[in-house]
Amino acid sequence: MKSLKTAACAALALCVLLPGCGQGKPAAPRTSSGTGAAAPAAETLPAGTKPETDAPELLPETEKEEISVTEITENGMEYRASGYESRENGRFRFKTGFLAEFGEYAASFNHLTIGYCADGPVKLTVTYVENGKEVADTVYLEAAENGTFGFLTASFAKGVEASALLSVGAASCTGKAVDFAITDVRAETREAAEQPTLYLENDRFKVGLNMKWGGVTTCIDDKTRGIDALTNLVNQHGIGRLIQQS
Repeated sequence: MKSLKTAACAALALCVLLPGCGQGKPAAPRTSSGTGAAAPAAETLPAGTKPETDAPELLPETEKEEISVTEITENGMEYRASGYESRENGRFRFKTGFLAEFGEYAASFNHLTIGYCADGPVKLTVTYVENGKEVADTVYLEAAENGTFGFLTASFAKGVEASALLSVGAASCTGKAVDFAITDVRAETREAAEQPTLYLENDRFKVGLNMKWGGVTTCIDDKTRGIDALTNLVNQHGIGRLIQQS
């Protein structure tokens, strides 16, 4: 009987020591540390309230405003310039992406002359309309203070003329920024020679120049060689074998 009373007293003492015992409340959950401390409850925020964080708020990206300006060449041709880093004294500074748009300057032409200023070599992409389609020719300009470069369009030899000049794009050939300006643009039509090859001849030599291929040398005949089967020292079996002007 005494041992039963002792066991009851021990159980009552254990119940007093344990929090929540006998009150219908569960004991605090144990943590990994074994201390028995309860994990803190998550804080409840009012509806519509965003939690504060240390991360910066991401703003929507905005489009970079394109810088452009209208220029007029010495002969009165107007164009819209864009794609440059800066502009000073009428010259544009850029590495790539410069574009001069002429707004479909209407003119029949097969030859263009471009006046320019550049402090470094520049690659030009000239775009025009030919037979209702856009066509682009690529030319390279050396550095010059008051340079002039003229060229025939790619279809000159076919007797086809362009109907409108669209744009001139420019990029540095060295990867470094250049100062560049278009000072003059002239579009004109040049008559192709009726005979594709013109000859210069004296007592010894006969030299042929093909005018539809830019004046390349297609024939050199040495009259003193005395070989009937060899009347032309130039291999004409491919355009790449012809002799270009320097």
